This record gives sequence, structure tokens and C-alpha cells, in this order.
Amino acid sequence: MSSMPKTFHFISGLPRSGSTLLSALLIQNPDVHAAMASPLGPLYGVVSSHLSAKNEVYSHISDVSRERILRGLFDNYYSYTDKKIIFDSGRYWTSKMSMIAKLFPSAKVICCIRPVEEIVSSFEKLLDSNPLESTAMFGFSSDGNLHSRAEYLRSPKGMIGAALNNLKQAYYGPFSQRLLLVPYDRLVTEPIEVLRHIYDFTGLDPFMHNLQNVEYSADEVDRRLGAKGLHTVRGPVSARESEPRLPPELIRSCRVSNFWANPLELGASQARVL
Repeated sequence: MSSMPKTFHFISGLPRSGSTLLSALLIQNPDVHAAMASPLGPLYGVVSSHLSAKNEVYSHISDVSRERILRGLFDNYYSYTDKKIIFDSGRYWTSKMSMIAKLFPSAKVICCIRPVEEIVSSFEKLLDSNPLESTAMFGFSSDGNLHSRAEYLRSPKGMIGAALNNLKQAYYGPFSQRLLLVPYDRLVTEPIEVLRHIYDFTGLDPFMHNLQNVEYSADEVDRRLGAKGLHTVRGPVSARESEPRLPPELIRSCRVSNFWANPLELGASQARVL
């Protein structure tokens, strides 16, 4: 068990936008731990709720105790690794920027982004590659069609909609200077340049990454989700077909959500967009 003080940063943003690839690259650095989404987001929500006034012993919980308990979640969860730099992943974190600023004063949040029409198309390609499976992404239901699935994904509780709303909250919020938005297309076409920006932004020492042999998988997790290949990265970093295979009206509808592509929107935040 490691007692070495750790530096925490976070990976968040939108689904199917490169967070697994980014983690697979970062863990090549022997000082860095990164992975797919951890359970710390849900754990934080549960523990924070029980430390609130709904608990009958709330008056016995001081602000100092609350801070130590919540920070302790992170320190204790990652006590199994000797890596000194932790990138914890979760789309939840962009909704908790004030907490991050309080518990981790030097932490940065790397947000992977991608045009929403490409994300919807990526989900459809994943379904096409597992045609006999029903997936947790849609409640293990095999009903519906492209349009209903896209509507569900983009709804406030859907995987895209919830993450997008969290991201916009952080992007326009008072802690936006902690955000670095990384477009998927830049990550796969200019990985060295993107990693250089991330290292500069987080204060990490430079490291030479191997772009020809990048590997990460979570096969058991993907099997339980009914989404084989969801968190699999293998081989060299390269751009793949990204042109969305969607009806034109759905593409137009999705593009409205790509707020980072609007120059007028970019000026309203201190976040950095690569």
C-alpha cells in the first residue's frame, strides 16, 4: 500500500471522444495512473449526501471533517498504486468543479470533445458491431431505431446530454481556467502535439510516448454492459473514418450542440480549446 502523496488531475468531457485513448497514452508514462471511468464519482455523490443535513447527526460533522472524509475517498481508493500522478476519469467531474477547486487546488480537468453527430454515429457503429447484443447504454432494450436512440442519448439523462450539460456548466463557470478541451480529431491526428499541451497544462515533466503500440482494454466491463469493444484501444494512433453515417436532418440537429465550434461562444470562457 502506497503512502506517497499524489497529484490529482481529471479526465472528463463527452462519451466516445477519446478519453480511453488518452488514458492508454498517459499510462505509458511510469509516473502516471489513468484508466476508464472510476467509481469515485458515484462514491463521492453517496458520501457527500450522507454528510449533508439530511443526516440526523449532521451537527457533529464539521467542515474540516467533511473535507478530510471526501478527500480521503480519493487518497484511499488510489492507495493501491505507487504512481504519483493520478488522472481520474468520469463525465461527472465537470459538474463538480467547485469541489475539485476546494479539494485539489492545483488540479486540471482534461475534457475530450467531439462533434455530437460523430458521437451518435460512433454509438451506432458500436451497435452494428454487436448486432445480437442488447446494451446497457439503452437499458438493455432492443426496441427503437436510429432516431429514437439519438433522442435518448441527447436527452438530459442520456449519455451525451448529461455529459454535454456538465461540460457547459464547467465551461461557462467560475473555474473554467482549469479546463483544457481536447478535440477528438486533434488527438488522433496530432497526438504528440496534444500530449505536449496536456503536459504543459498540468505541469508534468515531458515524456516520450510510443504512438505505434497503444493498448488498453476492459473486456469484462464491456461484456457486462453488452458493448464489446467499448473501452478497447489497440495498435497505432491513427485517424479512422469519422464522417457520420446519419440522415442529413439528424446531423443538422446534432450540430447545434457543438458550442465549442462557435467563435462567439469561445470568448465567454477562460477554458482552453486545442
